Amino acid sequence: MLWSVLLLVIIRGTAPKSLGQLSWPLVTLIVNNKLFVGSLPWSVDDAQLSELFSAHGNVVSARVITDRETGRSRGFGFVEYADEATAQAAMEALDGSMIEGRAISVSFARPKAE
Repeated sequence: MLWSVLLLVIIRGTAPKSLGQLSWPLVTLIVNNKLFVGSLPWSVDDAQLSELFSAHGNVVSARVITDRETGRSRGFGFVEYADEATAQAAMEALDGSMIEGRAISVSFARPKAE
């Protein structure tokens, strides 16, 4: 029953009224292939982030978040893999690893709040 409801949510974006409101985090648990990377050194750019994470699988995208006004790194970024298993393996391998003297934190990204 739960799988059919989740499929409905994925396909139609809504849940049957008899089940009340389902929140989107239930869906993101199924396909969670995007990682949040925190505590990045200011010098790391998109290419370096991609290179670091590509050692653990095929990186779909890697982006260091920058300040809109200054263009300077905000010290965190996101890495997306093709599948959740690869993302999980990369997270386990790289969480707490040192880059330019800083221990980075790697976790699954949470969806933006609406």
